[in-house]
Amino acid sequence: MVASPAIVISAFDRPRSLERLLNRLTKAIYSRSDIPLVISIDGGGDDEVLKMATEFEWLNGTKEVIHHPSNFGLKEHIITCGDLTSRFGQVIVIEDDLGVSPYFYDFALKSLDAYADVEDVAGISLYAYKVSEDGFNDFQPIEDGKDVYLMQIASSWGQIWTRDQWSGFKSWLGLGAMVDKPTPDYLDSWSNQSWKKLFIKYLIQKDKWFVFPRVSLTTNYEDAG
Repeated sequence: MVASPAIVISAFDRPRSLERLLNRLTKAIYSRSDIPLVISIDGGGDDEVLKMATEFEWLNGTKEVIHHPSNFGLKEHIITCGDLTSRFGQVIVIEDDLGVSPYFYDFALKSLDAYADVEDVAGISLYAYKVSEDGFNDFQPIEDGKDVYLMQIASSWGQIWTRDQWSGFKSWLGLGAMVDKPTPDYLDSWSNQSWKKLFIKYLIQKDKWFVFPRVSLTTNYEDAG
């Protein structure tokens, strides 16, 4: 049996958001008892976030709190969370304004079993989109009898990466994020703090895909911050 994927929470200055997510995690269903939990806190945030993370009791494996001394900003912070694949092999990255289904970890295990070694797959989403991001129109994938579908869109509302998937992206970044294929115009309007903007361009340039569930395993509460 492969090592249990680590749950990595990205937090900063929203203590109530973190509290809600941690409560949801305690109510989820886990088939393993050796699950690492990492709470990564960007520097310069609310002291209550650190206190809450430190005092939280995780009963399903080890817990680690990483409090960064300086402020990365959203993009670099998520990238440091992805870099934890080098330690854990597989990570489930969840930002603090999300809620998770009780079955999110079971989905992660099963989707990794199916897609971790598929070369064309660069990540797995916990979230199922209902709108298209190029115009916020209603979106519904074609029904083909499958539990998942693939898109050249990255997910930022709960995502799973393996060490190999993440290292492919980091190698592309290290080469200067070379872009020689057309990418959607709407991406150019996104903030430079968006890691997702870069990852979508990576998917297009390298002809890779994200796996999406048909039924969402996360939701976003759209908390300010």
